[in-house]
Amino acid sequence: MNQLDSFSVLPEEQYNIAKTLFNIGEELGCKIVYKKRTVGYRAIFNKKSNKKVLFWMEVSDNSLLVKANILHIDNYIDKINKCSDSIKKIITGTKECEHCHPCCGSLHLSYHIDGVRYEPCYFKGHYFSGMNKADWDMLGELIVCENSIE
Repeated sequence: MNQLDSFSVLPEEQYNIAKTLFNIGEELGCKIVYKKRTVGYRAIFNKKSNKKVLFWMEVSDNSLLVKANILHIDNYIDKINKCSDSIKKIITGTKECEHCHPCCGSLHLSYHIDGVRYEPCYFKGHYFSGMNKADWDMLGELIVCENSIE
């Protein structure tokens, strides 16, 4: 069974989005780890250069959820400025770092959006779902930008 076949339970529009993101992960040379969950499936896309998770997709109850580690935003702020308010709201709404993990404090990740500084929790990530096609396409572009950061 093809890994992407498990996402075929999604409605056609969401399946096409999942397929596009899956192809982006393949094109970026990610190592893809496929897992069956209690309810649904998850495909995890790891960067080969540092083995960190770039993003994952999960399907359950006929819905698509994507967690993307969009963290080096200052390096591609021009792309962020073109994002819709809904994507900016998801990114800026991510929980601020409270040093929940011993590695949190050592990462010192922060970025600026619309002149405001954010210090997100590295382990919480940004969760995307229920967006329109244009926002999903922009998320794909952000994932590509994030992948280029070492």
